[in-house]
Amino acid sequence: MQNRHPPAPSRHNSRGLLEPTYESQRSPSLGYNIHSLPRSLSARSAHDIAMSEAPKEPRVFSTRSLSHEDCDAVAELAKHLDKNPSDYNSHLQFIELLHKGFVAHLFPADESQDAPPQSYELLEDLRQARAVMDARFAVGEEQWLKWVDDESAAAANTTERVGVMELFGRAIADEPTSVPLWKAYGTFMEGMWAAANGLSEVSPAAVKAAEKWSEEDMLIAKEVFTQEQAMGIWEHAAGATQWRINDSHEVWNHYVGLLVDDARRMPARERDAKVQHIKAMFHNRLMQPHAEWGATSSLFSTFLSEFDNASWEETMKLVTQRAEQAKQAYSLRDTHEFRIARAQSAGDRDAEWAAYKEYLEWELKLFGVFSFNLANAVFERATIRFPTDSNLWLEYIEFLIQKPQKSSAPDAPILQVLERATRHCPWSGDLWSHRLLALESEGKDFVEIEGMKHKATETGLLDVGGMEELTKFYIAWCGFLRRRALEEGAEEDDLDIAEVGIRSALEHVRALGEKRYGKDYTGDPQYRLERIHIKFFMQSGKPEEARRIYEGLIPHQHDSYDFWYRRYIFEMVVFSNDQLRRANAHDDAMAEAEQRGTPARATAVLRQALEYVNTMNWPEQLVQMFLNHCEQHETVQGLRLGMIEARRAGAQVLKRREKEASEAAAAAAAQQAQYPQPADAAVAEDVGAEMEEPLTNGKRKRDSEATDLTGNTPKKSKAEDQKATGGVPGSAEESHSTSAQVKRNRENSTIIVRNIPEDATETRVRQFFRDCGKVVSLKLLPDEHPDADTLPGSQVATIEFESHEDALFAQARDGRSFDGKSNIHVSIGTNTTLWVTNYPPTADENYIRKLFAPYGDIISIRFPSLAYNTHRRFCYVQFLTTQSARAAEAALDGADVDGFKLVAKISNPGKKQERHGATAEGREIYVGNLHWDATGKELRDLFSRFGDIERVNVPRNLKGRGKGAGFVAFARRIDAEHAAGEMDGETFMGRRLSVKVAATQAGKAGPKGAKAVVIRPSVEPEDGGGGSELNGGGRRGSTVSDAASTPAPAAAGSDAAETRRPQERTIALLDVPDTVNDARIRAAVEALLGEAEAAAGLRKIVMRPDRGGVLVEFERVADAGRVAMKAEAEGGVDFGVEGGRKARVGRPEELMKEGRREVRSDKLGGGPGKKEKAEKERGAEAARKGSFAPAPVSRPRQAAPRGRPGRGGLGLKRGFGASGGASGSGAGPAKSNADFRAMFLKGKEGAEKDEEGDERMEEGVEGDEEMEV
Repeated sequence: MQNRHPPAPSRHNSRGLLEPTYESQRSPSLGYNIHSLPRSLSARSAHDIAMSEAPKEPRVFSTRSLSHEDCDAVAELAKHLDKNPSDYNSHLQFIELLHKGFVAHLFPADESQDAPPQSYELLEDLRQARAVMDARFAVGEEQWLKWVDDESAAAANTTERVGVMELFGRAIADEPTSVPLWKAYGTFMEGMWAAANGLSEVSPAAVKAAEKWSEEDMLIAKEVFTQEQAMGIWEHAAGATQWRINDSHEVWNHYVGLLVDDARRMPARERDAKVQHIKAMFHNRLMQPHAEWGATSSLFSTFLSEFDNASWEETMKLVTQRAEQAKQAYSLRDTHEFRIARAQSAGDRDAEWAAYKEYLEWELKLFGVFSFNLANAVFERATIRFPTDSNLWLEYIEFLIQKPQKSSAPDAPILQVLERATRHCPWSGDLWSHRLLALESEGKDFVEIEGMKHKATETGLLDVGGMEELTKFYIAWCGFLRRRALEEGAEEDDLDIAEVGIRSALEHVRALGEKRYGKDYTGDPQYRLERIHIKFFMQSGKPEEARRIYEGLIPHQHDSYDFWYRRYIFEMVVFSNDQLRRANAHDDAMAEAEQRGTPARATAVLRQALEYVNTMNWPEQLVQMFLNHCEQHETVQGLRLGMIEARRAGAQVLKRREKEASEAAAAAAAQQAQYPQPADAAVAEDVGAEMEEPLTNGKRKRDSEATDLTGNTPKKSKAEDQKATGGVPGSAEESHSTSAQVKRNRENSTIIVRNIPEDATETRVRQFFRDCGKVVSLKLLPDEHPDADTLPGSQVATIEFESHEDALFAQARDGRSFDGKSNIHVSIGTNTTLWVTNYPPTADENYIRKLFAPYGDIISIRFPSLAYNTHRRFCYVQFLTTQSARAAEAALDGADVDGFKLVAKISNPGKKQERHGATAEGREIYVGNLHWDATGKELRDLFSRFGDIERVNVPRNLKGRGKGAGFVAFARRIDAEHAAGEMDGETFMGRRLSVKVAATQAGKAGPKGAKAVVIRPSVEPEDGGGGSELNGGGRRGSTVSDAASTPAPAAAGSDAAETRRPQERTIALLDVPDTVNDARIRAAVEALLGEAEAAAGLRKIVMRPDRGGVLVEFERVADAGRVAMKAEAEGGVDFGVEGGRKARVGRPEELMKEGRREVRSDKLGGGPGKKEKAEKERGAEAARKGSFAPAPVSRPRQAAPRGRPGRGGLGLKRGFGASGGASGSGAGPAKSNADFRAMFLKGKEGAEKDEEGDERMEEGVEGDEEMEV
C-alpha cells in the first residue's frame, strides 16, 4: 500500500493569483494509508486558544429562530463556559442550540419567506463556539458533518467555498476513516467542479445554485475546483475506508463509477490503460472482505462485458476462486456486523457499545497474520462512534503496539493515532503518557517532546481529569527526563534540566492538590513522583538528596509498611555501594560503626519505624523484618537489644489486635441488634414429597437411603460407590452439578421456519443456517396445515441456537430463497411454548396432544426427565404460532381437567417461583424418638394445645410399625416454634421426645437409585417368624400412611407360597423412558392385569431410572406371569409415548445386569455413543427373541425356621413360580419324616444357587426411595 497525502486543492485570492501554499497534490495510487495526514492536528497553541475564547462580558442572545427559553439557555451556557471552559458537554449543548436556530432560520415555518444564511443573527456566535471547542477538543464526526453542512450553505463566494474545502480537510484529519465525511467531502468537490463547468448531468443542484455566482467567482472556481481534484478526493476516500467491511462500498462504488464514466468518454484507442487500471481495482477490491461483495462482482461482470468481453469467463472464474478467502472472512464477521447494525438502527447506544466490544474481543482473540487491517478498521469505527471513551483508545493503542509484531502489517503509525486520541480525550493522563513515550521511542528531539508536554499541561485540560490523570502524565514526563539525563552521551545541562523539570512537576502537583483539597493535602499516597526523584539522585550520585526526600515523606507515610520497607532497602543499597566512604556521617561514632561493616543507618530506620507499630498497616511484618536484620547484620550486643525491642513491639501489636477484635465484635453485635438478620428461608419440598421419611436432627431427606423392595437397607461399600461413579468419589454429583449450570434458553433462542421444500433434509437446513450461529438442535416436520403463503407438502423446522442473538440474526433470513425452490418464512419461537402442570398423573403425550390440539398446530411435547426427581409432573407444549399458544393459555389455564385444576402458562425461563409449604414456611415440626406404636391421632392430640394443626404424618414401614419419628404441620409459624420450644425433651409413651422445627435439605445431584411406590404393605408370614430378608427384617421400609398400616389379607385362593417370595412375583420392565412416571406405569400394568384383578393384584412399583427400567411386584405369581405373557403378545408395555415406543418385559436380574440409564439429548451430536448403541441393539435383539418365559412351578414353601428370620429353610426353591399351580398349603396329605428327609436332601443341591439369586435381587433394589401412593 503506497503512502500518499490527500490532495490539497489550489486556492486563489480575489485577484485570481495562485497561492503556492495550496498547490494541488495528486496521486495515482490505488491504496491509501489512513494515518498519513497532511497537517498537524494540534497546531493551535495555548495562546491561540485563549485568543479564540468567548468574550468575558456577559451578553444577551436574541434571535427570531429560537424560543425565549432556548435563548435564555444559550445565555446561561455562555456564562457557564466562561467560568468552565473545559466542560465538554456544555460546549456540545451550546453549539447544538445555536445550530438549532440556524436550521430554523434556513427552513422557516413560512416557506414563502426568503432567509439567506448570512442573515442569521447568531451565525458568528455559532462559528466562534465551534472554533473554541475545536481548539480544545476534537468535535467528532457528527458535529463535523453539521459544521461543514452549515458552512457550505453559508458560503457566498469562492473564497468562502475554499474555506469550506479547508474545513473538510480538518474534519478528515480528525476522523480519517469516516465514510459520511468522505462522502460529503467528495460530493462537495464534485459539485463545485460541476457548478464551475456547468455539468448539470453530474450535479444538477450545484449547477442551479451556481446561477447566482459572479463572473469572477466562476472564473476562479474553474481553476480551483477541477475534475482531477474531485477524483483525487474520491480516490483517497476509497483508500482510507477500504477496510470498513460494512459501508466502504458506499465510497468505492461511487469512485469506480466515476472512473468507468471517464473511460466511456475516452477514445477507444486511449482507454486500454484506463481499462486495465479499473480491472486491477476490481481485482483488488474483490480480494477484500466487504458486505456488498456480490454487488461488486456484478459491477465487475458488467464492466467486463462492456470493455473486455473476450476475457469475461476466464477472468470471472479466476476472481471468484481467489475471492473465497475474502468471502469466508466476511461470513465469520457477519454476525457481529448484524448486531452493530441492529443496535444503530434501534438507536440503542448501550447495545451498540456491547456489540463493538464483543466484536473487538473476537478480533483480538482470533488475530492472525493477515488480520491487522480488519481489526484496525473495527477500532477506527468504534473510536468514531465512541470518541470520548479513553479506555477504548487505550485498547486501540495497545493493539497498535503489540499486534503488528505478530502480523504482516507494516509498522503502525501510532503517533498519528495518539495525536487524535489526545484531541478526543485530552483529560486522559494515560493517553498523553503513551504519546510522550511514543515520541521518545521514535527518537524525536527534545524540543518536540517538550512542546507536546506544554500542550498537555498549559491548557488545563489534563487537570480536568483529576489529580490522578495529571500524576500519570508527570510520571511519564519525569521518567523521560531521568532517562535522557543519564543516557550515554548526555551533557551536564541535561542533568540540570531533569532536576528542574522533576521539581517543577512536583510543585505543580502539590499546588493543584492544595488548590483542590486545601492545606490538608498530603500528596500522592504512593509518592510515585518522589520515587522517581529519589531514583534520579541515586543514579546521579547524590544519596543525601534522596535521603532528604525520604525524611520529608515520613510525616505523611509513617503508617505505611511499604514506605519503611523501601526506605530500609534504600539504606541497605547505599551501605553496600559505599561501605568504605562515610565522610558525611552525622557523628563519629556512627561513622566508625559503619566502617566496621554495620549498617547503622538501616538499623536506625527500622528502629524509627517501630515507633509507629500502633498505627501501621502491617506491623507484624515490620517487627519480623527488624529481627531478621539484627540477626543478619548486627553485633551480638545489637542483636540482644534488637530481640528485646522486637519482643516489646510484638507485645504492642498483639495488644492492638486484641483491642481491634474486641471493638469489631462489639460493633457487629450492635449492628445485629439494630438490624436483626431474617431467618434463613427453608427450601420447600417438591409436590408429592410431603410424606418423605425423616432425617436425623429433624431434616427431611430429598434422597433417601437405599432400600430394597420391602424397605430393607442393604449396605454398600465405598468401593462400590466409587465404581458406580467411575472410580472418583462424588464424580456423578459434580458432573451433574456442572452440567446443570449451563441453562438452555429454548424459548428465546429458537426459530420456526416454514415453507421449507418437501425434499429438504435436516442436514441441508442446518447448512442453510450455519452462518447465523451454532445450531443446538433441529427438528424437521411436515407442515400439516399449510396456509396460503406456503407450498403444499412443505415442511416446518424448529431450530434452536446457542443464544438469543443468534436466533435474531437467523430471523433476518426471513423471505430468502431456499435452494431456489421456495421463500422461507422465519419467526422467533418466543411465546410459542406453554408450560403445563397439574394435569392428571396418568396423562401421556397422546392425552396432552388431544387436549391442546384444538387451539393450533403443535410442534412438539416435551416431558422432563425423572432421573433426578421422580416427583416432577409438568411438560412443555410448543405451538407453531404465538397466537395458538396464547389461545390455549386463555382457554385452559385454570380449567378443570378430570378433577385437576390445570396450569398452562407461556413459558418464561427467567421467571422462578419461590417454593412454599409448611416446611418452607417454618410451620412444621419434627418429632424424633417417637414410640413405634404411636399413631397420628395420638400425635395430634399431644400437640393440638399449641394451635391449629393442618396435617400429621407418622411414617411407617411395610409392616405398619412406626419409624420412630413424625411430622406435625401447624397453621402458623409461631405455633410451630412454640411447640418445638415447649415439647423438646418432654416424655411421651415412655420416650423422651426430640422436637425441632423441620427444615428441608437439598439432596445430592445425580440420578436416583430407585423409587418405590407402595400399593399396599407386604403380608406378614403366617408363623410370625419374621420372614425372609426381603420381607422386612426390621429395617426401614416405605412411608405408609396410617390408613394403610394394617396388613391386607391374602387374596382369595392364594397360599403362603404365592405371597411370601417377592422375587417370584416380580417382573422387570426394561427400556422404560425416563419421562414416564409411576402413575402411568401403574395404569399400563393394571390395564394388562385386567379390571377384575387390578384392585388386588398389584403390590409395589420400584422405579429404577438409573437402570432405565422398573420393577413391578404383584400379589401373586400368577398375576406376574399373566402380565408378562400378555405384554409379550402385544409387543411390550405401551406407556403412550410419542412414536409408539414400548417397554419390554424381563427378569429383575436382567434389569440389574443389562439396564442402563437412558441418555436423552436433542442436541446435535449429543446422541448415544458406540457403547450405548451396541447395548441398545442387544436389548432389541433380546426383545425379538423373547426375554421372558413363564417360570417353572416351584414346590411349596415351608415356613422359615426359628432363629433365622432372614432366610427360608433348606430345600426352599428360589425362582419364578408358575401361574395357577395347585400348591396350596393344605392341598396335599400330611408328610412323614421320610418325606421331609428326601425333600431336605434334594433341596440342598440348589440352595447355593438360590441364595445367589436372592443377593442379586437385593442388589436390584438398593438405593430405592419409597413413597406412599
